[in-house]
Amino acid sequence: MIVTLGGFGIWMVIDCILILTNNFRDSDGMVIMYKSTTASPPNGVGVASEIETLASLKERGFITEEEFDIKKKHLLGL
Repeated sequence: MIVTLGGFGIWMVIDCILILTNNFRDSDGMVIMYKSTTASPPNGVGVASEIETLASLKERGFITEEEFDIKKKHLLGL
């Protein structure tokens, strides 16, 4: 990678594609999710949509059942 300057930029392009499609994983193999910086509505709609997103990721096999449960509990404040 050092000799070819990161595979002639190919790996940077691949990383950008993975980030934009929410398929980028950290060193532990966990999917790095985009977190919106906007405040969620007070009625919890933001939390519900994030849980729906997590459920979709779980169904597609990007996160495990355990990861889903942990993140859901965190979102719900449990």
